[in-house]
Amino acid sequence: MHVFVVVSTVDRLSGEGAERLATAAQEYAIKHKGGLPRGLQTGTATIIVFLAEHPQDTAVRWVDRSPIHRFAALRFPVLVDVADHEVVYWEGRWVSGWVFRERILALVRTSVLEPLTGVFRDDGEKLRSRRAVGTEEEKMADAITDHQKKTLRMYAAMVPVALVPAVAILYSVGGLGPAVTGLLLGGAAVGWAAWMSLR
Repeated sequence: MHVFVVVSTVDRLSGEGAERLATAAQEYAIKHKGGLPRGLQTGTATIIVFLAEHPQDTAVRWVDRSPIHRFAALRFPVLVDVADHEVVYWEGRWVSGWVFRERILALVRTSVLEPLTGVFRDDGEKLRSRRAVGTEEEKMADAITDHQKKTLRMYAAMVPVALVPAVAILYSVGGLGPAVTGLLLGGAAVGWAAWMSLR
């Protein structure tokens, strides 16, 4: 796992701006990690730290939700309100990439929050945690969008689960030759990996 920590200073950060900066940081990590291609026992984890004065509520809501990862490329945003000495990041359950959750959270606490506490708090107190705010309608809209993305990814993951046994059965009864079987299974794996890399 190649870990990248990207720090960005932004005034009045919005949810759209956070998405744009996080995507750019994740793309940088993917292109510069080196080694084997993503997914071959290697990948990236990009921790994006936004230092913002008075971030907009849309940015707080965008950060305070289950992270949406790409294939073998984790993304974890952290928002620090430098004016109010508050920090926002998702501490709940991850839908994907959950195997790495504790490691990423430990890195955030030790390598990001502890050093920043010394910078932004003269009294030695820790940065205060803040949860997302907003109307119930806004929270519901965010939740529906996230749910739709996660549902699509779940169905994409089910394609090879259904295809592989079907190909194996056809091969065993003599309906498919070895070359055709290999092409079908290889195509299913490549297609699934490509689909999972999309959001």
